[in-house]
Amino acid sequence: IGSTTYKTRNAALKACAKNSKCNGVTKDKTKKYALYTGSTPRPGNGVISYVKQGKSYTASSTVWTVKSNSVVSKDYGTTVYTDLSKALKACAAASGCKAVSKVASGKYKLKASSSTTTSKGKTTYIQGSSVTTSNDFYWTEKSGYKFDNKLATTAYTSKTKALTACASKSTTCSGVTKTGGKYYIMKGSDITAASGSTSWVMGDRVEITSYMIFANRAWSIHSPYTLAGTVDKKTYTTMQKAADACMKNKKCLGFTRTLR
Repeated sequence: IGSTTYKTRNAALKACAKNSKCNGVTKDKTKKYALYTGSTPRPGNGVISYVKQGKSYTASSTVWTVKSNSVVSKDYGTTVYTDLSKALKACAAASGCKAVSKVASGKYKLKASSSTTTSKGKTTYIQGSSVTTSNDFYWTEKSGYKFDNKLATTAYTSKTKALTACASKSTTCSGVTKTGGKYYIMKGSDITAASGSTSWVMGDRVEITSYMIFANRAWSIHSPYTLAGTVDKKTYTTMQKAADACMKNKKCLGFTRTLR
């Protein structure tokens, strides 16, 4: 759509959301983002596309596409839920559940398919990818897929260790792939189907501002941000120890946690 390109994914997605003709965004090999009218992805090395869906709803660490005036006919079980959050939680935990449909006022049923038909007054929530946060980043879980290229040959024994390693190399690491019972940090944007493998695709940083009370003082917490001007070269193993030391030092105005 036009010749405009965007430097960041968020800027492109926002522009696409505001443009009724835009059905998706593609990041090309030059790492620039452009808007497109097409909605059917085609294979392409070194590129990645984001296809616009319906409105989204996040619950149970899963992103759900919301389709108004639609229903799925194929049931998954017979249970009728009276609470949407409980229905979504049950669906997210069931391997064969693909969606949740609101079939009547205050009544929700799990569905075994994501194929919808038009039904006035009904709403369907289609299960998407699982999204989690770790080490100040969002990670999208893709079961049955693997990255094509390893960033390093180190095999990690846990997902937590691998995500931490990937986050510490965020400028070059694209995600983590579990294969053969081991976890590897990966690079590039090429992902292919691989039975038995699971990948976690690194997303944007989690920007958080929150507050805590310690030693009768309020502290504002900002992530992912750092502070300039170190007081000394000491490091601390816990947040409590760092905050305590900062309170005792008149020159200290805050402390920073770094990834290891």
